[in-house]
Amino acid sequence: MLTLRLLRPILHFIIIAFIFFTVYNLRSITDGILFIQLDIPYIDFMETMIFGLIAAFLFPLLGLSFSLYKIKGPIHNYYNKFIKVFTTWFIMITFIAYF
Repeated sequence: MLTLRLLRPILHFIIIAFIFFTVYNLRSITDGILFIQLDIPYIDFMETMIFGLIAAFLFPLLGLSFSLYKIKGPIHNYYNKFIKVFTTWFIMITFIAYF
């Protein structure tokens, strides 16, 4: 049980980084609708992955500050804390992406 709690922030980091990588790969498919070629502008891989890694690092950091990852004892209101962390994270990465 303790190892699962220790792996949770690492797992969150890996999942978020993988999602950004998958989104980059899906974005390059311009024939998503059959027989319709969309004019999708090119996005830089390094820029996308740097932003993805910042976002992936920020989520566990916010989780630690909101006490989402407890080592011992029961986690009370886990889903409420997760939603708070997710909302704060989403606002922060939106702000970072804007600038």
